[in-house]
Amino acid sequence: MFLKKNDVILFQGDSITDSKRDRESYDDLGRGYAYLAASWLLSMYPELKLTFLNKGIGGNTVVDLNNRWKQDCIDIKPTCVSIMIGVNDCHKKFMELKDIIEPNELVEFKEVYRNILNQVKTTLNARIILLDPYMLNVKEDFPIMRKRLNLYIDVVRELAQEFHTAYIPMDGIFAHASIIAPMTYWTPDGFHVSPAGSALIARSWIKAVEEEKGDQ
Repeated sequence: MFLKKNDVILFQGDSITDSKRDRESYDDLGRGYAYLAASWLLSMYPELKLTFLNKGIGGNTVVDLNNRWKQDCIDIKPTCVSIMIGVNDCHKKFMELKDIIEPNELVEFKEVYRNILNQVKTTLNARIILLDPYMLNVKEDFPIMRKRLNLYIDVVRELAQEFHTAYIPMDGIFAHASIIAPMTYWTPDGFHVSPAGSALIARSWIKAVEEEKGDQ
């Protein structure tokens, strides 16, 4: 089991994590996968006395995450940090360059993401869960963006290996789910999830923490 008694688990990321949470409320978990995963785990493991927090913000890139990292992570002192970020970084470059992929365009993404993870390890010594950014090709121009997103996913996988984190391959999980039901069943626009999509992320998250050892 990845989680331990009295853990403080922090969910971080963009709009998928944010999921319309009330930012005026410190412990509001939003309406998405963070809320669902926390609800199930609290009901299944009351003896662990877990605390769940959500500080995801819609539209965030990894640079945005880094800029607020002290206030929205380090100062909170979580014992476990879950991060899903990258799709906005990818989309921003896609809007600027379309199908042109610059040789060094992922350098900043990787360096900033690595800095975030270094802080979690050195300052907090917290356990880490990384989730892939994901996309389903529901629009005509998405196959072009898909080539770029694959590179961002590769970076997340490399960082998961480098930092020995727990890792959830959400892009592959959504691809598999799209064999069972249409892509728009899981995410109407390719990114933002339906209730079924939120539940799929939550279920994948729960499975990961139940199966992963907690001694990173």
